Amino acid sequence: MNSKIYLSPKNLPPKCLTLAQTFQNLLDSGENSDVVFKIKDQDIRAHKLIISTRAPKLGEMLKELPSTEEYIQLTDCKPEDFKCFLTFLYTDDCCIFSANVEQLTDIATKWDVKPLIRKCMTFMENQIDVTSILRYATIGYGYRNEYNLYQKCVNMLPDLLPDINFIVNNGSKWVPISYDLLLDLVQNCNYIDGLEETLLYKILHWAKKECQHRKLSVTAHNIRLALGNITEYINYNLLSPETLATVVYKYQFLPSELLLECFCKLAIEEEANIQGAIGAAV
Repeated sequence: MNSKIYLSPKNLPPKCLTLAQTFQNLLDSGENSDVVFKIKDQDIRAHKLIISTRAPKLGEMLKELPSTEEYIQLTDCKPEDFKCFLTFLYTDDCCIFSANVEQLTDIATKWDVKPLIRKCMTFMENQIDVTSILRYATIGYGYRNEYNLYQKCVNMLPDLLPDINFIVNNGSKWVPISYDLLLDLVQNCNYIDGLEETLLYKILHWAKKECQHRKLSVTAHNIRLALGNITEYINYNLLSPETLATVVYKYQFLPSELLLECFCKLAIEEEANIQGAIGAAV
């Protein structure tokens, strides 16, 4: 007769923690810590060996500190973001949200922790929508030669363009995106069918906001000054006669002879369409 032994919950062996859980507990407890990071009014205890192994650049800074230094003062990040950064160093994982991804990217970049940068980029790539595309494009632009975030934003821009403006929230107010970023976006989008009209009005809106941001009067001269070379990448032949006669003419985006040439092309195309329609009806 077979017999089974049933253990009560009290008699069950303790659950074995994973390595990640063990290191997380070590960070949370601060046990045997040998370095203290002071951020605002919070002290975060850590271990030099783990930091030096996972973030050599930060580890080098720790080695250069005087032995009499009681703590390391950090002023360029929030305590919760730096704690999240340390969590990644200890466990190879951390919680990333839209609210902290930019700060984590900055910290990871400062201390050259590429696996965390990659994790942040992947998170943003999967979260691109109408509310975040320009924010993530702004972040991704600085990493465009290493990661795909920026290119993904560029690829999605045509579909989202009607519902966005070229401004971003810097934490306290809405400001225009950088000139270099806008120029690159325009260069990448100007060839897409049906986008030119919308793109021009979005560019004009940006230029007006840029003038206000620089505390300049919103005049035709200052708008052209703000736009710089951007106007060279607009395909004026794809604009409507109304837009050419109002926006392009008003702000003098084109010399008179080139503007007249656009009108002539439109007139020729319209005549050809009329003749084609007549021929089809006969």
